[in-house]
Amino acid sequence: MQSRHYLLCIATSVLGICTLTASSSPFDRDSPSSLTESDHKGSAPASPFVFSDLVISPSMLQVDQLVNVNVSFKITNTGNRDEYAIAEMYTSWMNATASRPISKLDGFERYSVKNGTSVSGSMTISSKQLQLNDAVKGWTVEPGTITIFVGGQQPNQHNLGGSNIINGTLLLYDGHRNSAGTSDCLTFHLIFCIVTFYICSYMAK
Repeated sequence: MQSRHYLLCIATSVLGICTLTASSSPFDRDSPSSLTESDHKGSAPASPFVFSDLVISPSMLQVDQLVNVNVSFKITNTGNRDEYAIAEMYTSWMNATASRPISKLDGFERYSVKNGTSVSGSMTISSKQLQLNDAVKGWTVEPGTITIFVGGQQPNQHNLGGSNIINGTLLLYDGHRNSAGTSDCLTFHLIFCIVTFYICSYMAK
């Protein structure tokens, strides 16, 4: 009687294992049921939006006379249907000494663009957004060049279906330093002219 009980347990276990194996087939990436939408289509679809005609105004600012900077651009929908475009604006400082991110998101806007048409867009960089956080001086404005990027994704990002990115530059300069340099140049030029005059007069005698 006990032997029959053992045989019945073994048979039940074997039947359960076979049933589990049949219902749990190995994952097959190549089967249609295991493919995701992105697998069927490859990489993400390319964006229908094209950014162009970037204008930065003003494009030069004195560090002690900052004003808001207007960044305007054009978005063209090259697709076959009306869609919304997200325009992102980033700034990147070149050769700054103060701590700063590689690229900083300074604005984004949503635009409705009908297929086959273009719309004008604009964003503003405030004077406060032009400041950098220095460990000693605190929030300060450094002379230098700022690159401004506008597009459908972050600059230098691997293209995951985002649109193109356009860029331009904003120059921040130290007016006092430039004035001093100009004054020194004029002084040197005046001295050079006086010395040249006396030398020519002496040689003419």
